[in-house]
Parts: sequence; C-alpha cells; structure tokens
Amino acid sequence: MGHSKLLECRAGRNIQLFMSDRSGVTAIEYGLISSLIAAALVVGLATAGPTLAGFFEQVSTAIQNTLTNT
Repeated sequence: MGHSKLLECRAGRNIQLFMSDRSGVTAIEYGLISSLIAAALVVGLATAGPTLAGFFEQVSTAIQNTLTNT
C-alpha cells in the first residue's frame, strides 16, 4: 500500500470515529436540560416570591407581637 493510500485509510477511519462519537451531543443535551431547569426555577421563584414575602412578613409580625406582649 502506498503512502497516500495509507493516509487516506487513516483519514477515513478518523472521520468515521469522529462521526460516531456521541459524547459532544450528550454534553449539549445536558446543557440544554440544565438551562431549562434554571429557567423553570427563575419563573417559579419570580411567581412565588411575593407570596413567600407576605408569608414571612406575617411570621415576623407574629413573632414581634409575641415578644412585645410577654
């Protein structure tokens, strides 16, 4: 086998290995999943934020009233 044929075989094998490698695709999928989770958390916390603030304000007021009345 000539030198150029040997290089063509190696290049062909390298291209086949590159095309069959799925590790990069998996990393991209994990990145997309984590970004969707982060977006859902931001939306959820932004929606629940005022409700939670009101709840903790009530708890704080109740504790202050209890401490003041004792």
